[in-house]
Amino acid sequence: MENINLRWSLKDLFISTDDAQYLHHSQVLEDLVSVFEKQRDELTEAIQDDVFIQLIQQLEKIHETFDILYGFVGLKFHENTQDQAALAHLTREEQKAAYIENRCMFFTLWWKDLPRAAAEHLLAISGDYHYWLEKLRSFKAHSLSEPEEM
Repeated sequence: MENINLRWSLKDLFISTDDAQYLHHSQVLEDLVSVFEKQRDELTEAIQDDVFIQLIQQLEKIHETFDILYGFVGLKFHENTQDQAALAHLTREEQKAAYIENRCMFFTLWWKDLPRAAAEHLLAISGDYHYWLEKLRSFKAHSLSEPEEM
């Protein structure tokens, strides 16, 4: 049997981390997080149902966009775990994940602290997000304030 050194192709994602598409995706992620942060004042007990769902969808889009970037650098690293440049990119994406999570944390902390009646109403209209939201609330007893969490 012939020994063929095959490598997987990541071109369906990006060419490299210097690729214009990768850089564009990174900018889209930053823009999504910035828009999400600006809506912090919407988080009250009286939040409108549609605003609540839109915020969850925005948070979901942030995570999906990040996962594409992180998935690419993770695959690049696993292509050759001795590649120091790939390791550096992976480390940067892990740091970016923590940074983004800190910037978006206000939503989950608000959700955990929302009074029960308001939370139950929003759970009732949350559709596919119901389980996730319910699980978030189950961690309330283990949550700190925002400055302590960061």
